[in-house]
Amino acid sequence: MVEPFPPRDAPTRELSPLDFLHSPRTPHLLRLWEEVRAFEVLPQLDRWLTQRFRAEKKFGQKDRRWYSEAIFTALRFGLWAAALEEMKMRGLNEVPAEFLSLSPSASWQAVRRLPPERLFFWLAVRDSADEPAVSAMRLGIDTWAGALLWNGVPAQWAVVIEKRIASGVWTSEQAKSFIAAQSTRPPLWLRLNHPEQLARVTAELEAKSYLERREGKALALRPNASLGGLEAFAQGWIEIQDKASQEIGEGLPLAPDAWVWDACAGGGGKTMQLAARLQGKGRVCASDIRSHKLKDLEERSQRARFQNISTYPWDGKQVPVFPQALQKRGGFDVALIDAPCTGAGTWRRNPDAKYRLDEAELGRLMAIQDQLLRVVSTSVRPGGYLAYATCSWLPAENEDRVAAFLQTNVSFTLVSQSLLGCPGQDADTMFLALLQRV
Repeated sequence: MVEPFPPRDAPTRELSPLDFLHSPRTPHLLRLWEEVRAFEVLPQLDRWLTQRFRAEKKFGQKDRRWYSEAIFTALRFGLWAAALEEMKMRGLNEVPAEFLSLSPSASWQAVRRLPPERLFFWLAVRDSADEPAVSAMRLGIDTWAGALLWNGVPAQWAVVIEKRIASGVWTSEQAKSFIAAQSTRPPLWLRLNHPEQLARVTAELEAKSYLERREGKALALRPNASLGGLEAFAQGWIEIQDKASQEIGEGLPLAPDAWVWDACAGGGGKTMQLAARLQGKGRVCASDIRSHKLKDLEERSQRARFQNISTYPWDGKQVPVFPQALQKRGGFDVALIDAPCTGAGTWRRNPDAKYRLDEAELGRLMAIQDQLLRVVSTSVRPGGYLAYATCSWLPAENEDRVAAFLQTNVSFTLVSQSLLGCPGQDADTMFLALLQRV
């Protein structure tokens, strides 16, 4: 049996993010985790860490990467560790029943109660065959709830996994792959704004040892990649965009002179992708409730030399005032709603998000999603397309919202709908529905 914090004369090996116990960084890690543990409701941890590291001038780039990996690993497997500790403390040979029904918020409270040194002990022995509690939990992963818990996901989502299988969206094997993928982080994906620069971009990435692989038009980067000093970034040839997100942009039917509305543009990844697909023709109108996002988009589009993008601040309540040329066309050829959602499809990248989701938040987001579908649909010309997308795998935000919209909007028909990315690809999980106005 492995004991916590073994003696210093134990065999050593090169440190990795999982070697939490004997690194010189360990005291600082425990201090950082205590600060995270103090949050009753988790903030968005990537932003919090960025701000927190500004106060730690002694941390270099490698330090910050190590601490970030350690914190995110703790968030990824914290619930798993809490269940193991309970098994150990109570002398059980199976997962306590209450851990198979914890809500996301209750799951975070269970993680918070776990002493930091015990949390990181369990993370260090996750793959150990010598620890009976680990072996015992491994025996329980033949159920959907057990498999979710093994991968650190609140087991209450087992019923949604079963719904996905029953509806034929996933096979049992695909569901297993999806759950197993929650233990890993997807790569950082790039998209080319200017495909003609592919050779120069790949040469620069390979020279820096950043390029992991290429899949079609998408480039996957290694974890050590830093884009700030790259010519490809300075010239606007590349954009960070997950592969599943890229498939949404590629899945929209665009004529060469199309007018497109990216209604919830956010950082503008899909806006830039659509502008690139139009090759300087047509028009992409981008709107968002956050003006600073639109300002960032304007700067990025100028760097990439796209002249067919225009921005419009928008509160989501009624269609913005667009150019009169749009009225002459009868509306947009394509309107895309990349809707605010739970972000459940990004849990691999943002494991803290799985602890923030509750029924009230899901209901609030569903109401926004319904409103966006109602409003944006009025801007689509006859024969044009309404695209609805989320970065979620939950039916309540996806197929259920599309079905509810179609029940009261007989002028639209469903062309297609599907989940993209994980489990079929090493990416986030996203949803895209394409509807056409008749």
